[in-house]
Parts: sequence; C-alpha cells; structure tokens
Amino acid sequence: MTKRISAAFPLLVAAICSQLAAQGPTGVRFDGYVQPRSEMTDDSAVFLLRGARLGLQGQATSWASYRLLTEWRSGPASTTSLVDAYVQLTERRWTFTLGQSKTPFSRGFLQNEPEMEIPELPIVVELLAPNRDIGAKAEWRGVKRVVFQGGAFNGEGRNRTTNDNRSLLLVARAVATLQGGFELGASGATEDNEKYLGAEAAYTRRNIQLRGEYMQRKVGPGAGNTAVGWYAFGGWMQRGGRWQLVGRFEQFDPDNSGAGDRLTAITGGAQWLVRGENVKVQATYTIVNEETGSIPNNRAIVQMQLRF
Repeated sequence: MTKRISAAFPLLVAAICSQLAAQGPTGVRFDGYVQPRSEMTDDSAVFLLRGARLGLQGQATSWASYRLLTEWRSGPASTTSLVDAYVQLTERRWTFTLGQSKTPFSRGFLQNEPEMEIPELPIVVELLAPNRDIGAKAEWRGVKRVVFQGGAFNGEGRNRTTNDNRSLLLVARAVATLQGGFELGASGATEDNEKYLGAEAAYTRRNIQLRGEYMQRKVGPGAGNTAVGWYAFGGWMQRGGRWQLVGRFEQFDPDNSGAGDRLTAITGGAQWLVRGENVKVQATYTIVNEETGSIPNNRAIVQMQLRF
C-alpha cells in the first residue's frame, strides 16, 4: 500500500499544479544560481561547477503556490536531477506542503542553499539528516514565538518513488524564539529500524551569528549502531554588510560504540558579498583529522555564486 502511495505522489503533484494553473493567470517567476569553484588539497587542484540550479515558482491563488527546481552538477559523471517539486497551501497559521521537498529535521539542512556562509554543509548534516523526500508536511505557528513542523515521507530519498521497506519516514521539529536573539529547537524522526534525534541552538545579534546542532541516528534493533555528530558555527559581519568572517568546528563519529573512527574538522574563511547573496565570493580552508587516517584531507575552496 505504501509503495503504491509513494509512486502516485509525482502524478498527484502534477495534477494539482494543473488544476491551480487552470484557475486563472499565474505569476510564474524563474530563479536559480550557478556556483563555479576551485578546490585544492595537499597534492591536487581542480576547477569545477559545483552546481547550477534553475527553478520556477508560481502563485495560483492567495493561498496556493507551487515550486519546481532542477539541478545540474559537474564531476566525474555530470548529473541532472529534480530537486524540489511541490504544492504549498497556506491558511493563516498553517502551511501544508505536498510533493518532494526538504524534510523538517535539521536547521543546517533547512537553510536556503544560496545563503550558506560556508560552501559545504556540516559533516553531520550531510551524513545524518534525512534528505529531501517525497511526502506531505505541515507547519503550524499557533503559539507565540514557537514553530511546529512535521510530516510523513517515503523515506527513500529524493526522486525515489518506490518504498523498499514499506515504511514511512515520520519527522517532527519544534523551534522556540527566545528573548535577546536566542533560538532553541529539537527534532526527531523514525522509520522502520532507524531513529533520529536532533537538538539545535542559535544566537543572532547585529553583526554576530552563532549556531550549532547535535544529531544522532540509531540503526538496527537493540543497541544497534549509533552515529553521532555536532558542529558549532560562528560568523562576524563587517559593518555595512559586505565582508563576513566565518568559522566552524565539527565532529562526527559513525559508530560511538567503537574507538578510532572519529572525524574532526576545523574550517575558517570569509565571504565577500559583492551584491548581497546574488553575487558573492567565498574562500575557506578546512583542516581534517581522522583518527584512523594517514592521508591528509585538508582542503581549500574558493567559490563564486551568481544568483538570479
């Protein structure tokens, strides 16, 4: 049953988009960005196009909108894929989303990609947080300063309409905005024999940004295998908003029951906002320490972003 429902999602989204568009003229807007970059390690350097995205969004009515986003990436094998494809319905304090979109689990993952201060996601977010997925989610802002999010998803990742384990991924997240620029949040998710837990905190004050997350994923019955990780980010913006110094410290352990497999990374750098987030240049250097690794994995990145 779950497998049939998952396979029907793309057709359902397409049908809803068609019906919304049939209601009258829609204001369709195209957007996207390109991110050329140069990566340098201890013994090599490469220039590539990290990603290019092209999307469209339309407002069918005051309460209904839709979004499509595609991505092209270069590398050993260039790929083109669908990133977002959803319909969004808004009613006062409620927002409902149906289709393929981000799962509401991690603050770092939910951040708009073109607005990331560091070119790469934190390791724990990249490896542990549930990715984009096909499903339905809701957001409720019915309590002052608190946002609740939750959803049910296929659980197989983006662009996967089948469901191999016949189990849905259930996700929930809550974030509270406190006085003085502080935010605290917690999230959880479960699917078959996998369980996720997350905690997040952030502080924003004038030209200072601080935030961090702790995340764990347990796989298997009983004690199972538990992967854990965390990161702390800090940023200082120059007065006038053109230059920002950034730094991040992070750790990731793929199995906290064993020793010798922890990864630690320290990243420092800056970004130059030439035209805000539309035109910017980022430069970072990451020192990577693998407890069992003997090959240096330090990496420097210089990346430019053109957003339209």
